[in-house]
Amino acid sequence: MISDLAPYASVDGSISQFLTYSVGARYDALSFSNNDRLTPADSYETGAGRTSPRGTLLFRVPSSHFPVLTFSSGEAFHSNDPRIGLGTTHSTPMAISHANQFVATESVLGARLRLSLVRVSNSQELAKIDPDTGLQQSVGPSLVQALTVSAQRHFSFGSLQATFARAQAKNRLTGQDVPEAPRLIWDVSATTLRLPARLRASVEFEYVGRKALGDRFTAVPVREIRGSLTRSFRGESFEVEVHFLLADGYTGQTLETLQLPNETIRTERVVGVRNQSYAGASFIYHFRPARR
Repeated sequence: MISDLAPYASVDGSISQFLTYSVGARYDALSFSNNDRLTPADSYETGAGRTSPRGTLLFRVPSSHFPVLTFSSGEAFHSNDPRIGLGTTHSTPMAISHANQFVATESVLGARLRLSLVRVSNSQELAKIDPDTGLQQSVGPSLVQALTVSAQRHFSFGSLQATFARAQAKNRLTGQDVPEAPRLIWDVSATTLRLPARLRASVEFEYVGRKALGDRFTAVPVREIRGSLTRSFRGESFEVEVHFLLADGYTGQTLETLQLPNETIRTERVVGVRNQSYAGASFIYHFRPARR
């Protein structure tokens, strides 16, 4: 069990008509309680505390087409899984991270453009016991750098949005890729499209590119198409929706050493859970208070 008490204080203001700021600090007091019912000797309780400062500067030129620029810097932490370790032999409960982010936003021809550059350095981190990571080991100090570009445009009939993200995660000691960290994600979506006959539709396409799994293995890409079609009846008090997911690829891709029935030795290979496509329907009735 992990419990957290986190008081926070901040102050913000303007340095000039072009520059505003926000600074603050948060103190986290964490308590870890690991009750191992299988091996009681491995149970333990511990606590840790950490003060994390944060700050943001925003530069804006009023009444101009110059982009709004934001720079943020701060510290945070990862809480390592207390189930990893034996007795008093376990890693630090808190791994410190330092993050810097630069964001530029601007509106061009009615479209809102956003560019984000992020750099996150982690002092040390244990991979969580989780089906989406698969790893249960220390990945050491790491450096994550990411670029995200997005564009959003609103129309009278709905809105369109596209996002592209590119990242790399490296071990700061060896320079090697951190296993199972996503490298490329791009997403295109259209939401709240108003169609004739009181129909509303939404659709989204997402692509997650290849990522290194370790030992020269690479995960296969994942593609997903989500969509829905909704119609209202009786003055929008009753709605019928049909939704679907078309998926290709595997989730939770990781490495395991397995021996299949027709094999004589155990072999390391890529494993994962196949993404399943589906379709469904929902019926919604909105209760309204009686009119006076």
